[in-house]
Amino acid sequence: SVFNGCSKLGGIKAENAVSIGQSSFAGCSSLSNIVLSSAVSAVGNYAFSGCSKITTEFVQGILNKGLTRLGNSETSRQGCFQNCSGLTGTLVWDCPNVTVIPKECFSGCSSLERVEIKSYVSEIQLQAFFDLKKPAEIYLPEIPVEVYVIEPENKYACLFFPVHNRLI
Repeated sequence: SVFNGCSKLGGIKAENAVSIGQSSFAGCSSLSNIVLSSAVSAVGNYAFSGCSKITTEFVQGILNKGLTRLGNSETSRQGCFQNCSGLTGTLVWDCPNVTVIPKECFSGCSSLERVEIKSYVSEIQLQAFFDLKKPAEIYLPEIPVEVYVIEPENKYACLFFPVHNRLI
């Protein structure tokens, strides 16, 4: 929670960082200029939640740098990039060492139009992509899935189950 709520923080240079802790930059709504080490291997729960100016390119940079842990699977909510309205266009989940997309990871990223998920993802947790731009596309190449709507009044809250390994 180092900079949690620092709404005026515009940039950070953390070239020696190996992990980003829980809620480290949560609520830093002006944060847009971020330089991180290529050695970052873990991003904690809500680490960038509410950082409305971070970009899709920044998030993809984190995912492509050898990340091994995103969120904390022992907690009920994880929202690493929750409510990051600066994420626009297409997000490509290309992170071979993180096979689970955590709960609420991109929930509230209302400007995302498309998410492409690579075949090594084995689980997409509850509301990982809740409240995307409507209608948003979630593209699952090479992954046969079944989609179940869990909130009938909101067709965008879905669970995805790979057909050959039924996962929640």
